[in-house]
Amino acid sequence: MFNSAATFLDTCGKLTQDNAMKQLSQVLSKLNMDMLNDDSTTEDFITAQKKVQKMCRSGTFQSSEEAQNVALIIAGDVEAIKSAAANLENWFELVPPYLFFAQPRATLPQLRDIVKVSYFDRFI
Repeated sequence: MFNSAATFLDTCGKLTQDNAMKQLSQVLSKLNMDMLNDDSTTEDFITAQKKVQKMCRSGTFQSSEEAQNVALIIAGDVEAIKSAAANLENWFELVPPYLFFAQPRATLPQLRDIVKVSYFDRFI
């Protein structure tokens, strides 16, 4: 999943000469969903998120609003995830990115309480 997105962003960055897109593609190329398989690799994912958060704070992606927004979502920024929800029709479309990026340690028993979070209310 991340490799395809990284390749797309890298190509886009090269075509548009957008360094923010190129840097975001490098970030994505280092992530994979297998990082969430167990506690030790989940920590690797969270460490990668912290690096992305630091890059966002330092203005690494400022030259591209799209790259900045995607980076904020990857970093687990709940406000960025909520703003992306404006483009969604159903509440359950918001759950995967919220779980994956904002709650990477979530367990199956916690799902019920997570979907009760107030910003899912606009869909329910």
